[in-house]
Amino acid sequence: MKLNQLTKSRLLNTQLKNTLGYLANGGITPIYEDCTHFKPFFVVVARKHYSITRKSYPALNMTELKALLKINQQQYSDAKPLVEIKPNKEIDGFDVTTIVFDQECAALATGSKVLIPETAILSKQSTAEKQLFELTTPQGVLFFSRSGTTTHSAYCKGLIQNIAAYKHSIGLADDIEPTIISQSAYFRFLAEQFNALAIADLAKISVFNYQHKIKSTQLHALYWGPLISVTLYFAVMAGWQWLSINATKQAIENQADNANQLLSQKQQLDDLNNKVTLLETQVKQNPAVFSDWDIVHSALSTGMLIDKFSSRQGVITLSGESKSANTTIAAIAKLSQVDSAIFKSGVRKYRGSEKFEIEITLHTEVPAGAKANG
Repeated sequence: MKLNQLTKSRLLNTQLKNTLGYLANGGITPIYEDCTHFKPFFVVVARKHYSITRKSYPALNMTELKALLKINQQQYSDAKPLVEIKPNKEIDGFDVTTIVFDQECAALATGSKVLIPETAILSKQSTAEKQLFELTTPQGVLFFSRSGTTTHSAYCKGLIQNIAAYKHSIGLADDIEPTIISQSAYFRFLAEQFNALAIADLAKISVFNYQHKIKSTQLHALYWGPLISVTLYFAVMAGWQWLSINATKQAIENQADNANQLLSQKQQLDDLNNKVTLLETQVKQNPAVFSDWDIVHSALSTGMLIDKFSSRQGVITLSGESKSANTTIAAIAKLSQVDSAIFKSGVRKYRGSEKFEIEITLHTEVPAGAKANG
């Protein structure tokens, strides 16, 4: 299914017009002139703001390659890179194309935005064996070509001053005529190319800006404050109790001759001991970790990466991805405070993981001392 089949709906078409933008020249501008409330979500990134590297990995299986790429991607502190892996039977390995967005792009595209390289959109459209474009973009004149599965792109500058120089630089024949798109028509052309994308292809050439992704340490930090406060309160109460008991004993020893005063002091000592016992009982009966974070910890222990967490009126919603959605929901369902755990929407396969959303209904009354099983 292609995007233009979905955007036949007037509502979806309006939403697309208000959310499709183009990042260049220090800002994000709407691609559609007739958008009404522009709030960019899909951001087409100008070629200037990303670099493309291609590398072959011979004699390597997919598991080893993904582990290696995961290590390499840890060096990128800004927007997540876009990685495309293609098998190469000639070397018994893989060809990997990596698109890395620059710091200016990451700074401009903060928040929840989907970044899409403009050359990636062009590479998914034509079925011709060879194609050549001369595009006058807001960032400058861009040359783009595709030969088979290989693509090239470059701005008109330096040694490449015209389309002929570009063709010679990449080894294209002189008789290949370019498709020329003027600056006034570029956004309309880009919108048409974007709408013609298959939904599956859009997922392959898009990367979500994870700059504000919630980490497990941040979730734990939510209960560190209350836990430390309770610990300090207990320590102060225990210290004050110890001082009170010693003061009371000293008073009893000094006033042994006054029986009435001794009984009064003894009663005060018993009251203080009862308070300490009550306090210790309450502390033991209440877990140190809130039940909500107990559920989050259980999900994280199965390897789940959480994108969204919400809690309202006894219902918790978790969305994210893991290697096995069934393992994650089974671990959550075992918790004593959980009444039910169901998939709110379908489980989607995505790059070796499963993306899903779980709706968790809690018991009306959580048993005292409930603890996580995982």
